[in-house]
Amino acid sequence: MHILDTFFRYIELSKSLPEELRPVLIFTALEILFSRIIEFSDERRLKKMICRITPKRRILSGLSILRKYGFLDHEQYEEIRRVIRVLRCHRNAVVHPVCRSMCRPIDWNEVEKAIEILVDAAKRFLTSRSR
Repeated sequence: MHILDTFFRYIELSKSLPEELRPVLIFTALEILFSRIIEFSDERRLKKMICRITPKRRILSGLSILRKYGFLDHEQYEEIRRVIRVLRCHRNAVVHPVCRSMCRPIDWNEVEKAIEILVDAAKRFLTSRSR
């Protein structure tokens, strides 16, 4: 599971960054993970467009795939989506500081919980697809 190792390295590396830069690296790690999920899925249209779609769409499409294939239930899906929304807002605020006032504060415990759920689902999905 090379992709999960890379994901974990990004997450660990993010902990050594200043608070305002952590969401940038975590969001990038999520984008890499969800790109791999799209690649392993049966979604031909998404696979063709993967290089042209926005990071937001890439991440939400990958998340939807995990839900569609039954690796996440609705509650988990919504929880991870909320965390992604907050991370994306803070990531955008690094580029556009005026946006920071519109972002909800990051609850790092919530982020870690969502990442645990996501990694478990991604691991099961990727394992089932690589057989």
